Amino acid sequence: MNGMRPPTPPLTAGGETVIPVLGEFIVKTPGTCGGEPRIAGTRIKVRHVYTWVEKEGMTPAQVVEAYPRLSRAAVHAALAYYWSHQDEIQRDEAEEERLVAEMKAKASPSKLQERLAREHGSDDPLPPG
Repeated sequence: MNGMRPPTPPLTAGGETVIPVLGEFIVKTPGTCGGEPRIAGTRIKVRHVYTWVEKEGMTPAQVVEAYPRLSRAAVHAALAYYWSHQDEIQRDEAEEERLVAEMKAKASPSKLQERLAREHGSDDPLPPG
């Protein structure tokens, strides 16, 4: 399927044919990926594609190589969607970060963290000497 839905039929407006390309690749589904925009047929969020390409320096071809279910068109559609909806996606990301910080603040240390604290007693990674 390569992250693609059946093409949306073109719309005619004022004598022009409008071809809704992003709708073939990008979907938002309540209850899936927190309702965030993602590549159709996958759980890969638009913001993940943006991060891989724009922040980590991957090329669209490298993203497709790493995630063979995707097509280059889907990767480019995700980037186009990001740049057209940047504020929305940044709000989603900030909300997720806030929720993670809130959950971490409420959580008690894991058993591993407790054991390490007992065994090492301090945060000093190097023994004295």
